[in-house]
Amino acid sequence: MSEIKFKWREPKKRKLYKDKEIERKILKSIIQNLSLKKEVREKAQDKLGKMNKNSSITRINNRCIITSRGRGNLRKFSISRIIFREWASSGKLAGIKKEGNG
Repeated sequence: MSEIKFKWREPKKRKLYKDKEIERKILKSIIQNLSLKKEVREKAQDKLGKMNKNSSITRINNRCIITSRGRGNLRKFSISRIIFREWASSGKLAGIKKEGNG
């Protein structure tokens, strides 16, 4: 059941981040710019605080595309270490083979 939730939730977070990324960066740059008036920076801070929390980059997790496992993922392949080992041993990954013992 939880696998299904993650498979639907993560793409939504990624799309939301992509849509709001520029707006978030603009608001953050306004907040950090000390040459602007305090009222302007406070308005930007309020607006940033009211934005959807899932539009932040820190809410996105790298997950295995097969099992939705959240830990032990290989970025290059977007799969977990367990699936990587199974596929590498069975020869399903091109160019990957198990190292010999001498």
